[in-house]
Amino acid sequence: MKTVVITGGTRGIGAGLVRDFLKLGWNVSYSGTSDISVEKSSSLLSANYRTESFRAFKCDVTIEKDLISLWDNTIKAFGQVDIWVNNAGKASEQVAFIKSLLKCS
Repeated sequence: MKTVVITGGTRGIGAGLVRDFLKLGWNVSYSGTSDISVEKSSSLLSANYRTESFRAFKCDVTIEKDLISLWDNTIKAFGQVDIWVNNAGKASEQVAFIKSLLKCS
């Protein structure tokens, strides 16, 4: 069976990818930024999918040791990683960029 890792898999597009890969019969390892988001999404998935086919982990993708832990825990759970999807992202204000644009005009 194939295994995918999806960062930012607790909501939005990432959560959709988690569900779609599970529907295809893949093992899925995914991450979220808080224990609450990981527990909530895992609980929701448990209602519709075999709990043996997915694992959820807290992971801050800006911290190298968290990413290594996500990889290692996935290998422990499923024995391999076939695809890694970097979906996690962080929105931030573009105030500094916009101000620099205004200065140029």
